Order: sequence, then structure tokens, then C-alpha cells
Amino acid sequence: MTWSPVVAIGPTPSGRFGHSCHVYENYSGQKELLVFGGTDGASVFNDIWSFNTVTEKWHHHAVVPDNLMGRILHGSALVDLELYLFGGKSGATHLNDLVIIDLRK
Repeated sequence: MTWSPVVAIGPTPSGRFGHSCHVYENYSGQKELLVFGGTDGASVFNDIWSFNTVTEKWHHHAVVPDNLMGRILHGSALVDLELYLFGGKSGATHLNDLVIIDLRK
């Protein structure tokens, strides 16, 4: 086993922890990593980034509704092309909502 740093092309997400990450197949049949939420210690994010493992390029998706609370330490699952998010924490608030983000749209 060897480790190799990835030098991504273009803009990248900010450093974060407490996020979720899943592998999915995009519309071109290529594998991508899908990253949602997390925090940098100051801000809590509600954004989605994908990383194409073939092109090694990040893409910021602006499809998350503004009213979806940013969150950390949430549970998430990718079912087909739907990302399910449950709970987590936003600031001092513990969340118990279930949200589905349709990745086809």
C-alpha cells in the first residue's frame, strides 16, 4: 500500500471536519467523492462538493437550499442518487430532521 498526494485542479473546498463523504457514479459513469457539510471550527457548512477521481477536479454544487441548516456529525447515506441526511449538530442545536437531496437535479 502506498500513499500519494492528490494535486486537485481548480477551486477546492475549505478545510473541514465533521462532514460526510460518499462515493457515487456521476452521469458520465465516473466515480466521484461527494462531501456534505462539516465545520472549519468557525463556520458550519451546508454545501456539497464533489471530487472526480478521473479528472482530479473539485466541483461546488449550488443546489442545496439556503434554508437547509449547516451541520456537523450528522448521519448520511447515499441511496441510488439520493443523499439522505439525518440529524447532526448546528451550533448549539441538536438536529433530528431527515432531509433528502436528489442528486439528479
